[in-house]
Amino acid sequence: MRRNIGALNSAPCSMNILTIDTAGPVTALAVSTEQRLIGESFLHTEQQHSERLLPLIEALLKACGLRPADLDLVGAACGPGSFTGIRVGIATAQGMAQALNIPALGLGALDIVSWAGWGRPGDIMVLADARKNEWYAARYRWREEKEPGGGGRWRREVLEAPRVLAERDLAAQLAAWPAPVWLAGEGAERAGRLAGGAARALPGAAALTRGAYAARETREILAAGGLSAVAAQAADGRRWQIEPYYIRLSAAEARRQAGGADEPAAASAPPGLRDE
Repeated sequence: MRRNIGALNSAPCSMNILTIDTAGPVTALAVSTEQRLIGESFLHTEQQHSERLLPLIEALLKACGLRPADLDLVGAACGPGSFTGIRVGIATAQGMAQALNIPALGLGALDIVSWAGWGRPGDIMVLADARKNEWYAARYRWREEKEPGGGGRWRREVLEAPRVLAERDLAAQLAAWPAPVWLAGEGAERAGRLAGGAARALPGAAALTRGAYAARETREILAAGGLSAVAAQAADGRRWQIEPYYIRLSAAEARRQAGGADEPAAASAPPGLRDE
C-alpha cells in the first residue's frame, strides 16, 4: 500500500527504494530497503545511458519481484560527473517519482563511489573525468568506531570536498601524501600511473560505481535524518525535484555566457557539469 511522505518518517515497515547512478560511464542501479540490498544492475558498455536505463530498471524491478507502484522512494546521483549522464538519471528519477507520487532524493556521485573504500585502511580518493586534463576529485577516510558492548561501526569522514583538479596538480598531490591512498572512480587507473606508486588504484570494476554503493549511501542519508529533509521538501512542493550538484560551467554554457556577456563567466556564476 502506498504510504504518504509524512508516514515515511515513522513507518516501521520497510521502504522499497530504487537508486540510479548514471553520473559516469557505468549505469548502476539498485533496489533496496532501509535494511538490505535486494538486487542491483551494473552495465559498462558503449551504449548510451538514455538507451539502456529504462530497460534495465524494468528488468531489475521484475527480477526483484516488484512493480514500479511498489516503490516508496527514488534516488539518483546528482553529480559531479558527466553532464549528459546526470541529466538522464535525474530526469528519469524525477519522472518516476512524479508519476508514482513518491519523493526523489539526490545523491552525491563521488560520495557514492567512496563506499568502495569501506573497511579499508588509509584514505580513498574518488576521481571522475572532467575532461580537458582535469578531474572531479574528493578525498575520504573510513574510521572504525568502537561501540558500547563490543563491535564497531565504520564511519566516513570527508577530508576534501568535491572539487576540480588539473591532472598535473593531482599527480603532485598524490606523490606528496605520506599516508596510503586508495584510488577509485573512472580515473583510478590513470591516476595510479601518474602517482608513480604513491597511491594504489582499486583493481578493475572494484574501482567503479555500483548500485550497492548508491543503496548504502541512501541508507546512510535516511539514517542520519535525511528523510526529514525529503519530507520538508515535499511540504514545500518540491518532492519530485533533484538539484544537480554543479561544480563548474558546462562547455556549452561557458561559450554561451562568453558570447553573451561583457565579462567571462565567473566562478560564482550558475555552474554546470561537463558535456558528454
